[in-house]
Amino acid sequence: MKKVLTLLCVLAMATAVLTACNTESGGSGTDGSGVLNSATSNSSGTGDGTGDGTASGNSGTGDGTASGGQDTPNSGGIAGGGEISGEIIVAPEDEGQPTINPTIEKVLPVSTLYVAVDNDYIYYISDSDEHIYRVKHDGSGEEKLTDDKVSWMRLNESGKLDYATNIESGGKYYTMNTDGTGKVDNNRQLIDYYVDDVTGPDGMVYYFMTEFEQGATKSGIYKRNAGAEESTGTLVYEGNIHSFCIMDNYIIASLNRSQSQALFRINLDGSNAKKITEYNGVSPVVNGDYVYFVNQSDGYTVYRMNKAAVEK
Repeated sequence: MKKVLTLLCVLAMATAVLTACNTESGGSGTDGSGVLNSATSNSSGTGDGTGDGTASGNSGTGDGTASGGQDTPNSGGIAGGGEISGEIIVAPEDEGQPTINPTIEKVLPVSTLYVAVDNDYIYYISDSDEHIYRVKHDGSGEEKLTDDKVSWMRLNESGKLDYATNIESGGKYYTMNTDGTGKVDNNRQLIDYYVDDVTGPDGMVYYFMTEFEQGATKSGIYKRNAGAEESTGTLVYEGNIHSFCIMDNYIIASLNRSQSQALFRINLDGSNAKKITEYNGVSPVVNGDYVYFVNQSDGYTVYRMNKAAVEK
């Protein structure tokens, strides 16, 4: 089920959009060492990340990305010794809160708000021109997929790209193949962004609503039976949600805080919310062994962290 959010950045300090969590099976598209070769300056134009923090020779990180699957203790920080060039903002409500603190690594060098990942490509909307691009996991083969100016996208459960054009372009909703062909107009005009449901491993459908929407008494993540109306759902986690995905038996959520966004790991029943990293992140998605996210603390570039480390 899709719903329309009627105001830009409803209850959000950044663009409020749910990036559905696409957990395709299979490898993550790495060279086998657990480190993306795309972490080089050759990935210019790939709008959702940076690469100078993860040299291709970096074979071991604190979150289990070492070659051969070795897992070293979590020490946090950035793989390869890179440094965050932006500001890390800790909201007052999160001060002193313990974090899981997995090692993270930068994977693409261009700014974006939205990322989607499958086994072959990383997809993003370039902040510079608002078009959708894709690039292989090794940083090669960058392609522009749309001439439309796009405000949101996701990789849907059928393996196709859904996207919404920006307000100036009419806010329309399209679906296309991941190579940019087969564009289909879904005959919906969106005032802003739409939100898609996420199916959990328990078969329940998870989604977020704000207290201004019909059927919602509080803002937060809800769940309902598949095929049921949204208004029949029950509140799982109360909070101001920017975006979230499902990772195995956890919700990975970007929560809107007073001054920033923060990534949290939450049990499927809404209990035991735990901050993942000090870095400000949005739009988490899962592919293979990794959780990818947009790191606001480093120019809205794309990072990843090992799932096993996040689950600890």
